[in-house]
Amino acid sequence: MSLLHAAIEVSDMDATTAFYSEHFGFEPVAELDAGGVTNVFYGTDGEMEVQFIPAEGEVEPSGLNHLAVDVDDVDALVDELGDERVDRGPFAVDEFGLYVAFVTDPDGYVVEIIQEQE
Repeated sequence: MSLLHAAIEVSDMDATTAFYSEHFGFEPVAELDAGGVTNVFYGTDGEMEVQFIPAEGEVEPSGLNHLAVDVDDVDALVDELGDERVDRGPFAVDEFGLYVAFVTDPDGYVVEIIQEQE
């Protein structure tokens, strides 16, 4: 058994897909027409995917604590995103051998970026 995808509503599909493509290397995996609304799935290398569902109007991210994405260089991504997108960190989580930061996407969803410490 494995988790296949998480689905989140987004207010601006272009801004959201650009954010996840540019900063995390996610690529389009599939599209699904559900009742006249096109949902898109983005992911990497056959791993878990995120399904983006177009919302009507603004999105209030609630109930979802965060998404977690592994990255090669937390510091570089934090610098790239700038202070307005960084929610917390970066900081070490020594008990798990990780270096992490929490950032926000265009709709305000929190994304934990994780780098394994060597």
